[in-house]
Amino acid sequence: MAVSVLNRTELIREEFAEKNDILAECGEWLSPWDFYDLLFEGIQDGERVMVIEAGKRFVSLPLEQMLEFSLGRDDVYISPAIYYQNRYKSSFLDKLFAIAVDIDNVYPRMLSRLMRSVSNGEYPIPTMITNSGNGVHFYYVFTEPVRTYRNVRDAARDLYDALHAFFGEGLALTQKHWIGQPYRVVGGLTKAGDTTTAYLTGDKWTPEQLATACNSVWKVEAPADRSGPATDKMRSFAAYLAELKGVTVPDFESFNETHDFIRQNRTFAKVRPDGNFINDSPRCTPKWYEETRSRVLEETQEGHRYSSLMALCVIACKCGVSKGNVESDIDMISMLWRQDKGRWRTPFNRQNIPSALRLYRPEYLKVRRETLEDWLGWKFPKNSCKRNGRSQAEHLDRVALGKKNNSVFRLEAYFRKNPDASQRQAARETGMSRNTIAKYYLWAKSLIK
Repeated sequence: MAVSVLNRTELIREEFAEKNDILAECGEWLSPWDFYDLLFEGIQDGERVMVIEAGKRFVSLPLEQMLEFSLGRDDVYISPAIYYQNRYKSSFLDKLFAIAVDIDNVYPRMLSRLMRSVSNGEYPIPTMITNSGNGVHFYYVFTEPVRTYRNVRDAARDLYDALHAFFGEGLALTQKHWIGQPYRVVGGLTKAGDTTTAYLTGDKWTPEQLATACNSVWKVEAPADRSGPATDKMRSFAAYLAELKGVTVPDFESFNETHDFIRQNRTFAKVRPDGNFINDSPRCTPKWYEETRSRVLEETQEGHRYSSLMALCVIACKCGVSKGNVESDIDMISMLWRQDKGRWRTPFNRQNIPSALRLYRPEYLKVRRETLEDWLGWKFPKNSCKRNGRSQAEHLDRVALGKKNNSVFRLEAYFRKNPDASQRQAARETGMSRNTIAKYYLWAKSLIK
């Protein structure tokens, strides 16, 4: 049968089978049980694996029950990590078993070229590769699970960024998420109804080895000393949070006690009485949200649809847009995406909308601009946020005026306290240059009279 008469689903399934043949030549087929035994090797008795149901809930299960729950389904995903208290949140990340590279829209010919590049040493050899349907996942499994203490977490993120940047130089469709991102279950179903497969292709890695292979360095900072008393700044902020929450101010003594209270309650500082979030940045305006919403609708590429809606929710939080408004906007965007059938290889799954809306929460207010750009798949205009729409010349004039006013106000304050001081003395005690003082001396003096 000619390709031209195949429907889209049949074509995707045909390409899926071809990719399985390519991967079988490069590695050893793994059953779902073998795959997860290798991935979670080193898991302790009593520790649970996090299973994410799309748009529904998070379920923590023992490893032996996880596959019984997940096999044959197309709506479940598993993170290569375990979490404190079985809570699926970045702040509760406990152990990281692997880092995965998600490459979307991988056609058979592209996969052949990619595997040749791997064998030629252009990319680090993954421990395992999964064929997830439209794309592939490269798993770099650690020899020992990495305990993601606070001082280790930054190093793990840096390693994740370095690995994805390494692939992203040559593969534009490499998807960047976060270190605990869940991925489609091996043995579960793809969007087209095929069974996700896995292949053993290489050895496990230490973090140091993987960092070196990515032209990076695995650098773990020494842990902070938390044995002493809390600082005055911490006590003050904790008291402020206690007032916002409406609870009695605890008697903060230890660093640990105060730190834990702040960590649990700091989101109260970001929520207004109406339930929306505080807009505490000059760039976080409704205009920024509206511009992003338009670009999400028109410029989003396949492979970034779900993550772009996540970014839109975060930006709505930052800009003080209500959850009801962003929910309506996302529903409209997804509907228009589904109507534009010629634009996508696969239709957008509306079951992902509730999951994206979960990011409309105060803990996501700190998501960085760079992360949002990775999710969206495009960059925000340079300097647009810093200038607030002003031209470069206008911006520089404004900066110069600000510096001048600051110098005048500093001199006024100094000479008001020291009316008989000379310019030389003022330069010595304020740290300002003699030229600057001479330039604004008369102006500052005139403000005192």
